Amino acid sequence: AAAAIEAQVKQGFTPVALESSPRAVPLDRVHWPRRPCLVIGNEVAGVSEPALDACEHHAAIPMRGIKHSLNVAVAFGIAAHAASRALIESSD
Repeated sequence: AAAAIEAQVKQGFTPVALESSPRAVPLDRVHWPRRPCLVIGNEVAGVSEPALDACEHHAAIPMRGIKHSLNVAVAFGIAAHAASRALIESSD
């Protein structure tokens, strides 16, 4: 995964890990880079440590209640929408 992230960095993208890591910022407070590359892990283990280390930003989806995880496809959709919305608003 870290090699794939590095390849995206070389293409001009900035990796943003979607993970509840100690470095994670709530999704609505992320300062989205101009060309984000969302990095998501699997539903059990999440994003690997080497991949997290390769990501410049970490973002988390704030949740309430007992469950603290989402299906990875749903989580990606939420994060992609947040990034798109923030980038559109910043270009106005």
